[in-house]
Amino acid sequence: MGLETEEPYPFSSPRIYASGWRLHYYRGYQVVAHQGGIPGCGTTHLFMPDVKFGCVIFANAGNPGSIISILVHELIDEVLNVPQDQRLDWEEFEIIRSEQEENVEPTADDQKDEQSLLPNDTREQLPQGRPLSTYTGEYRHPGYGSIEVQVKDGQLFVDANDRSLAVEMTFEFLPKQTKFVAYLSCPTEGICDRVPAGLRFDEEGCAWLGIELDEPKVLVWFERVRGE
Repeated sequence: MGLETEEPYPFSSPRIYASGWRLHYYRGYQVVAHQGGIPGCGTTHLFMPDVKFGCVIFANAGNPGSIISILVHELIDEVLNVPQDQRLDWEEFEIIRSEQEENVEPTADDQKDEQSLLPNDTREQLPQGRPLSTYTGEYRHPGYGSIEVQVKDGQLFVDANDRSLAVEMTFEFLPKQTKFVAYLSCPTEGICDRVPAGLRFDEEGCAWLGIELDEPKVLVWFERVRGE
């Protein structure tokens, strides 16, 4: 269980995240909710035990956060019979909130963390010391399944379009040959992220491939189960 640092919404308490659920109080009533999304679809579901109300909202977009937030607050205000003159203009609030988030300048700590995690000066890249075939083959993770690393246009490449978060990855090596940058491309969502990745070796060669997929600064390690 942990307390989220995001600024609470009006009339709301800070949110606590526990066992996959976000818990908070809105106008004094407990709200239990969870959100999720995959390319082309975003959802939220919530329930309020005190008033026996619940709802599920689906959207045909991967990140419909503002629209869903407006609908949720409008629905709850209606269920709670909040007078019109005591309701917030949630659409205006979300517009202002989005503008404020876009104008936030990164702090010195944010910049330091990003630089330490993901080197930006790729001019320091060393010549590739091993043939790319050293790293190709099948890699497997018990939670994320298998990925096939191959060579395409002179770069390591992964086609992961067969899963819910459909992405393609290309890799750019950095100094020491055990760290590199993964470029994650998801055309359906307009995503092109640059994330850290790494390699681990054993006595037989390349044994593990790590990619930051979810949590910042945490690599998900895939074990190499078959080489080419």
